[in-house]
Amino acid sequence: MAGGEVQLVDLVKRFGDFTAVDGINLKVAPGEFFSL
Repeated sequence: MAGGEVQLVDLVKRFGDFTAVDGINLKVAPGEFFSL
């Protein structure tokens, strides 16, 4: 099975006027497992 990289750069998540996430960076390399 081929794998791929997942990368988030400066992620922002807002709910109306509320900012839940502001500027998160995340990199998951091929073969790695990540869970929230």
